[in-house]
Amino acid sequence: MQGIRSEKKILKILGARRHPMSGAGSIKYDGSDEDTVWEIKDAEISYVLRGDFLREGLESSARQSKEFMMVVHFADSEVTAYIRVRKGIVQRW
Repeated sequence: MQGIRSEKKILKILGARRHPMSGAGSIKYDGSDEDTVWEIKDAEISYVLRGDFLREGLESSARQSKEFMMVVHFADSEVTAYIRVRKGIVQRW
């Protein structure tokens, strides 16, 4: 339940709308706005980031002509990571 509250709060701050069933339904990932598909994660100390998950998010958002962003909030250290996912080796911002 805490994860859903945190997800709603973060998506509101980002100006994005939450997807029905938080991405578990027919619309993947947690939320979106005009330009971006968002995935929100809560973690205490660590979070395992998988390349295949990021690739799937990137491909799904590209089909919508949107960018894929992931937000990981680490409650224990009060730090939030914003991860912009792009295809390729290294690109400039």
